[in-house]
Amino acid sequence: MTPEKKNWITGSGAVARTEGLQLGKLYRVTTIILILAFLAYSINTWIVVQRQAEAELSYIDSLFRNVIESVFQHHESVLTILGQRVLEADARHYPERARPLIDELLHLNPSMAGFGLAEPNGQLVLVSGIPPGNPLPNLLAQSESATTFLQIFDTDRLVIGWTYYMPLLKKWLIPIRIAVQDSQGNIKLVSAAGLDIDASQAMWNAFDLPPDISVTLLRKDGFVQLSLPLTQQDREALYYEVTPGVLFSRVHEPLDLDPFNEDAVAVSSYLMGDTMKTYVSFPRSRLLSSFGSRLIMPGTLFVAVLLLTWFLFRRLLRNQRAHDAHLLHQANHDALTQLPNRLLVLDRLSKDLARARRTGGLVAVLYTDLDQFKRVNDSYGHKTGDILLKSCASRISGILRDCDTVGRLGGDEFLLILPDLHSVKEAESLASRILLGFMEPFQLEGREIFSTVSIGISVSPQDGNDPDTMIQNADTALYKAKDEGRNRYHFFRQKLNQEVARRMEVERALRKALNCNEFGVVYQPQVCLRTLRWRSVEALIRWNSPTLGFVSPLEFIPIAEDIGLIAQIGEYVLESALRDLKLIHQIDPAFCISVNASTHQFRSSAFVKNTLKLMKELDIHPEQLELEVTESVLADGAEQFHGLREAGIKLAVDDFGTGFSSLSYLKKIPITTLKIDRAFVKDLENDLSDTALTTAIIALAKALGLQTIAEGIETDYQHSFLKKQGCCMAQGYLFAKPMPVGELLDKLRLEINESLVVSGQLALNLPKFPIHN
Repeated sequence: MTPEKKNWITGSGAVARTEGLQLGKLYRVTTIILILAFLAYSINTWIVVQRQAEAELSYIDSLFRNVIESVFQHHESVLTILGQRVLEADARHYPERARPLIDELLHLNPSMAGFGLAEPNGQLVLVSGIPPGNPLPNLLAQSESATTFLQIFDTDRLVIGWTYYMPLLKKWLIPIRIAVQDSQGNIKLVSAAGLDIDASQAMWNAFDLPPDISVTLLRKDGFVQLSLPLTQQDREALYYEVTPGVLFSRVHEPLDLDPFNEDAVAVSSYLMGDTMKTYVSFPRSRLLSSFGSRLIMPGTLFVAVLLLTWFLFRRLLRNQRAHDAHLLHQANHDALTQLPNRLLVLDRLSKDLARARRTGGLVAVLYTDLDQFKRVNDSYGHKTGDILLKSCASRISGILRDCDTVGRLGGDEFLLILPDLHSVKEAESLASRILLGFMEPFQLEGREIFSTVSIGISVSPQDGNDPDTMIQNADTALYKAKDEGRNRYHFFRQKLNQEVARRMEVERALRKALNCNEFGVVYQPQVCLRTLRWRSVEALIRWNSPTLGFVSPLEFIPIAEDIGLIAQIGEYVLESALRDLKLIHQIDPAFCISVNASTHQFRSSAFVKNTLKLMKELDIHPEQLELEVTESVLADGAEQFHGLREAGIKLAVDDFGTGFSSLSYLKKIPITTLKIDRAFVKDLENDLSDTALTTAIIALAKALGLQTIAEGIETDYQHSFLKKQGCCMAQGYLFAKPMPVGELLDKLRLEINESLVVSGQLALNLPKFPIHN
């Protein structure tokens, strides 16, 4: 690793200063947030205090209004009843007749300071407390009573006069008057009374006001009717002064200033049919005091948090420089393997390419991927998989030069950068050393695990001059290495892009091929080598795409496996084959069919159940179906095989001997047939190794009681050799090519008729019927 790169990883003073500035900014932001939070809390607390004050004042206001209205309603009823009784006693002509009634009234209503009867012209005819015969005043002659006295003639309800001081009684009174009418509605008398505002029996004096609470009752005409509490010296100024008319009509918002009490806030409401208005208030200082008491504890905590934040900031700032390198390392390295991550790898590759452009050197990018890594995770768990990744990282790092870079891109993918190369051979040599290094097993938690690696190589400048292009081309080469069998390296070539484009085109068309009915199934006969009779057929899928033309199964089957469509294609082939077998049974009821099944189908728990259900619907005996599986399926779907064999379905191992499976699977799994791969058959005449292997497979099958089928028979020599060795069945172009079901039915019909003629029997008139592909 170059010093330049080491500096980049550990960071510099500029980076540290940047971190310090960021931390300072964080402190300022945190402080602002704390201040804003405290302000928000304070504002909310002030709102809560105001709402509680408003609720308290509104409650008192409600009680006060109820008391006032109850008092006046009560006295209105009393004066109305008394007026009728006075009228009945003819008090207008004989006033003294009403005196007992008045005395009884005053006795029952201690809050009344006095009572009087007056003529409609205002002349008093009877006053409580004044002996008979004494001259009585006229109410219209007194300014304080004249206005309200005249209101009696406009209403039949109680009229409330201005609050005034009566020197005779030395009391402040609220005059109340009501007209006494006869049956025809004519006013005969006026009942007048005075309510002592200081009487202990008065309901508003029984109303226990909280400390600092003031209540004011304002009349519509601008005079104050009642104010509690109020000193004697303040009453004359308050009760005799008229307030501005706007004060009564103006909307008083809750907790606005009280116009009758300096520096006090009040709530207000109307009563007595909107003829009076209440103001209930307390000093503003009470609000502020309540608000301040609520903020003592939060304010203390706020100051403490500010101090603590400042202390932590200073402590973090002191420790920041010690953590800069570690934090930067974490930001640019993979957490599992501690290798550079994608961000750091791209930065280094960019710098290496820039230096190569200046010096004229070469830079190679090796895109590596572990082969079959998913199997390790599935078999041993992700913990073992993680240990394997770390071991692989360590092994690759040990092979590279000091100036090289290896990084993990994610999953099981590693990217290697080889700068300052003089020739492509150097990259090839290093790739070979990596492949050789992975030949040694990994010792993981007491297990010996083998893991090979595939490598795609791109070289600058011919394969690209920027990081993205180099990595993309190396990835394309990696795909080619995997496609050729894994455990190898492959250099990028321009034609690989064409292959990738072709694969993408096939993949796009393949995704809609099933829905568009583009697939078909053909059948290749499997003959008995002893009798040369057609005993069964192998179902083979064919795809004739409207846009791509005929696409070989060798091309689209691996793609279908990669994109997860192979299970659907397998189900389509199985169902089509079984339905065609039902047609074949009309000619030969003993005929069998062989169908390939993929690993994905065997991974489905419903595979056995669905297969048996379909065969039952078509009335096909399980012994007439043989499922062909590759050796890799033996490990993944072992639990399904026993269910299939118990049901009677036969199982064949396809391409036997070309995979990596253990022979122990032949013992553990109920196989019925071994299929000898065409790779062993095609050179039987010239290759002694193929002869020996084929003979050994047939002998192994006989020893295990298994049937053998040889694939790819094209010559008479292959036919005779296999027949001599005891191979049971064979298929290949020597006997028949794959054919549609219609052609197969015609040939089966012809074969059966010919065999009957040869044996001296008459040909059967076998049925013909339409074929539906």
